Amino acid sequence: RHHVIFGKGYRNLSEKYGLWVYLCYEHHEGDGGVHKNKEINVELRQQAERAFLKEHTINQWRRIFTRNYLDENEINRIMTEQRDNPREEKAENKPIGEAKTRKKCIMTEAPPEGFFFIE
Repeated sequence: RHHVIFGKGYRNLSEKYGLWVYLCYEHHEGDGGVHKNKEINVELRQQAERAFLKEHTINQWRRIFTRNYLDENEINRIMTEQRDNPREEKAENKPIGEAKTRKKCIMTEAPPEGFFFIE
């Protein structure tokens, strides 16, 4: 398993919110893997942030994870949507959804979008 947001206690938060994916060794630790490929690492973090923001507010993301991985235009769009369509903030300790239970590498079996949670 790869915890998408890690370091400085964020690994536990990734676990808590379901922001983790199954990766085979090559895609996790190998030369082309997420720990050695910044582009893939950033893409996974962006997808995790998008998934989180479907259920929580941008302010909750910032309180919990302290930084954004999405570009400024996307952040502004999300903030505008959340301002125009206010919703009650969900409890921060509530996971977004269940992580997929299949124990296969998502990089070889699924597209990079939408693999964090069972719909």
